[in-house]
Amino acid sequence: MTSSKAAAVTTTPTTPLTKSPSEEEECPLCLSPLQNYDIQHPLQCPSTHCSFNFCLACIEALIASTKDDQVSEASDGNAFRVFLHCPNCRSNLGPSIRDTMLLRKVDKYTNGNNAVDEELSASELRLKYALEKDEDVASAIQAARLREREFFGCGVELDLDSLDIGKVGS
Repeated sequence: MTSSKAAAVTTTPTTPLTKSPSEEEECPLCLSPLQNYDIQHPLQCPSTHCSFNFCLACIEALIASTKDDQVSEASDGNAFRVFLHCPNCRSNLGPSIRDTMLLRKVDKYTNGNNAVDEELSASELRLKYALEKDEDVASAIQAARLREREFFGCGVELDLDSLDIGKVGS
């Protein structure tokens, strides 16, 4: 006898939530230690999840170097542009890198992190208070969290009865 209810499976997060001090990771670009927010919100690389990750400061530098008017010069004199591509596999990070940066900044300036106002720059202070009070920022954070969960398959329910896996005579 078969059940008329659809079987649902909830997946678990595939990203580590915390690291112990003995497992401290370094940013492969600048070699500074990765913070918890860097680890909790890894890059969303579309290339079969290559798992390359780097720190928030390096993400900000990458984004700054890709501005439309930013053209760099190589040692041989040729001009080149930098694109928002994964340094490891060259996949396009453009659609998700700003979400990753936003979520890391949310964790950096909130969630009990002791960001002392006197030690923050003016732009960091504006961001900290916008995170707390601005409705547009709150909705952007919510949308970024949803896209991150969807990308990593966290909490996504699958209806196994609707899939053609293991069905005889299909």
